[in-house]
Amino acid sequence: MESCEHLDDYLSHDLKGEFEAAFVAHLTQCDKCRSAVAVHDQLSHLLRQATNRLEPIPSKLSNSIDRRRRAFRLERFAALAASIAIAITTTWWIIGTPKVRKIDDETVAKQESTQKPNHKFVRISFAANSNANAVPLKSDQPNVSVYWVFTDPVRPPNPQKDQQ
Repeated sequence: MESCEHLDDYLSHDLKGEFEAAFVAHLTQCDKCRSAVAVHDQLSHLLRQATNRLEPIPSKLSNSIDRRRRAFRLERFAALAASIAIAITTTWWIIGTPKVRKIDDETVAKQESTQKPNHKFVRISFAANSNANAVPLKSDQPNVSVYWVFTDPVRPPNPQKDQQ
């Protein structure tokens, strides 16, 4: 068995028992392995010294890093919230924008003549001297009542109303 092949196992402390003893005996005869072990031991010693000399991280630096991380998270959250708000607004604007229909006098006259006023659900009251009229209009929505309200400059007296 070639002992130089087990150099890495020896340096990582993976050799146990008689294998370790055989490799230690090999080190006395092999300059190449003895030199590699010496360099490894010297590097390990230097690394231990370097880690012992390290100073702890200053608290100001740690706090500064934490603040920057929080600010970055807040910026990302704000950007996400703005994107969602823009998406919702755009969707509402595209879907929810009412369609404008041109209404001419003929259409209004047809609607007024074919529509029966439904006074069960809506009561419109005006002051006695207001000279106001309310005309019901057809609505596409079942729960919406639409009335045109206009005033007459001169309103003739209603004899039927006076007899009641």
